[in-house]
Amino acid sequence: MADNRSGQWAVERNRRVFVVAETTYGTAVKPTSTDMIATKTGGGISDPVPNRVERDDSHISRSLEANISGSTPPIPWTFEGYLIPSGTAGTPPDVHLLLLAAMGISTYTNTGSTSDQYLLSDVAKDLGSLSIYEGYPAGIAAAEDYLMMKSLHGAFVDTMTIKGSGGDPPAITFAGRGARHVLTARDTINGAPSGATVTASNVENFEVDSLVAFYEAADGTTEVDSNSSTGWSVSSISGSVLTLEGSPSGHATTDIIAPWGPTVILVGDPIPGVQATVAVGGVSAAPLEYEVTLDNGNQAHDNEVGQQVTTGYHEGKRRVTGFIKFRALSSDMKILTGRRLFANRTIVLTLGTAGGSICTITVEAELGFADIERSEEETVIVNLPFKGVATGSTLKNELVILFT
Repeated sequence: MADNRSGQWAVERNRRVFVVAETTYGTAVKPTSTDMIATKTGGGISDPVPNRVERDDSHISRSLEANISGSTPPIPWTFEGYLIPSGTAGTPPDVHLLLLAAMGISTYTNTGSTSDQYLLSDVAKDLGSLSIYEGYPAGIAAAEDYLMMKSLHGAFVDTMTIKGSGGDPPAITFAGRGARHVLTARDTINGAPSGATVTASNVENFEVDSLVAFYEAADGTTEVDSNSSTGWSVSSISGSVLTLEGSPSGHATTDIIAPWGPTVILVGDPIPGVQATVAVGGVSAAPLEYEVTLDNGNQAHDNEVGQQVTTGYHEGKRRVTGFIKFRALSSDMKILTGRRLFANRTIVLTLGTAGGSICTITVEAELGFADIERSEEETVIVNLPFKGVATGSTLKNELVILFT
């Protein structure tokens, strides 16, 4: 029988995303179940767009006869999800590694059974790099059996945005770029395997660092060998022969080679949109909409001679910006009248009320100016933009995120 997964579609609602910290920039690290993050539909890892330069030197034909390979620019990625605390104070949220990559590794503080605090860092290379995996499973019940798996290595976080409006649950978005893209699809073994080598029927379905598992040819769903549920990594490819990191067992010709991914573990629940308060300089206001964005200003190292992919990045000038909208209430007007002093104001946005599911965002900011919104039936709406400004040269306190 043929692989009974071969006719299935990759469905967006079934997408699974795993984020893993790298030790060395661009060197793949395998994901585990606890590395999964919950994402909303849309976004993802973009496809690479290698530079192909037209050969335009002299030749007798008017036709384009060849292209010349160039480097591959940094590969964009973005994921949006609900802001989901773990539900247990002192246990970080599912996007923990993304928060570290956005704000800093050395400045993170965990206080057991109490809190997780994320502060901004000025230490060079303190944002680290990530391996991100985006997979589409072959069936809900088949935990490690995937139709397709994309991964991006040497990924870094350029921007992070937390936003909410009305009664909608708060959302958090991370966006960035990465160096090396790996795409893995399903195939069959063509010939008897030998040790760590396997001959693929369609070798183009694999790349170095593809993660695979083997399934019986009879149905394509009975697992033969998944390297003890860690996946077999492809270490090299020559012709149609894949060389794996080790020697699988039990697999045979015509068996299925499938993309591997971890099982699913998710903890915590989204914060209800009705649980949000904001205070500006100690004055409370009822927010209609809010947004806080961190832009790291990262500069990719993508222009080095002899390098096919991005080799790293360095941190640029950091910016924290955002806005808050609220109805114009007489008691809140001193928020606006104080803007012309151009003094720092502490903005505190508190999301959630239950212990273990509270996120407090504190921004030290200078308030900006924007027109109020007017309509005949609605109250006047105040639009309050702001820009983060640290209160001292060594404090880096323009943005603090605390889970309690």
